[in-house]
Amino acid sequence: MSAHTYPFHIGDIEAVVISDKIQTMPEERFNRIFNSDAAADIRAAFTHLTEPPGFSRNCLYLKTPTERILVDTGEGQHQVDVKGRLMEGLESLGVSTEQIDVIIITHFHLDHIWGMIDSEGELVFPNARVVVPLKEWNHWRSDAFMATLDETRVQALHRAFDPYIEVGQLDKIDDDREIVPGIRYVPMPGHTPGHTGLSIVSGEARLLHIADTAHLPLQLQYMDAPPRFDFDAEQAAATRRAVFERAHETGELLLAYHFAFPGLGHVILPEGDFYWQPYEPDHHSGAL
Repeated sequence: MSAHTYPFHIGDIEAVVISDKIQTMPEERFNRIFNSDAAADIRAAFTHLTEPPGFSRNCLYLKTPTERILVDTGEGQHQVDVKGRLMEGLESLGVSTEQIDVIIITHFHLDHIWGMIDSEGELVFPNARVVVPLKEWNHWRSDAFMATLDETRVQALHRAFDPYIEVGQLDKIDDDREIVPGIRYVPMPGHTPGHTGLSIVSGEARLLHIADTAHLPLQLQYMDAPPRFDFDAEQAAATRRAVFERAHETGELLLAYHFAFPGLGHVILPEGDFYWQPYEPDHHSGAL
């Protein structure tokens, strides 16, 4: 087990958060992300933090009774400065890329899909069925939207998905279909048009994976502050509010892709404001 892996259980499902990257968020980068007039309050609040918050890429590995599943694949080996560590994490678990049966993609930003292929454009997970949200696919792969993108992004989208299409291993799933038993998409639009989370249920245990609905815990107090990479800022804010209100009401465990590793926690409401409470497991079992 490596320092970049965090094992726990969701009922009968063995789960491990694998960080593809662990960094901190410096103030200069935070201000570039929240650079609008509407984000002035969250920028001011950031200056009062005692230390820079963690910023991760939290991929999720699941071993069900029948399948090995990976939720998002990180950025892979394509960046010159910071190489993805997903492969290292899988190796530490004794899991080969050939053993992954299903890859579930939450949305099409490169830090979620780019790990599906290697630097030569070959399949990293040759036996995996790649599952994508139908609404996200229809948006990004439409001729009209492709025409708005620069050539680098267009080629990246083709390079990530086309090899899996060519071998018949890409499946576009609508919201009302179960992906595998106990796992289904939950629409969380705004960050991208078809951005989705995941509901993962096993027995009485459940996890809500919120993907990029929020990027830092500070957004729980400033839900309307728009980060510059939300496609529809108003819709993204409404989604954040609905997701965090639901999480507070149900008490369910959340996984946030970019929160400080391992990105697991609950939403609490002390004194009228939502706050993030990092997950504190049963130290004997790691169970929910």
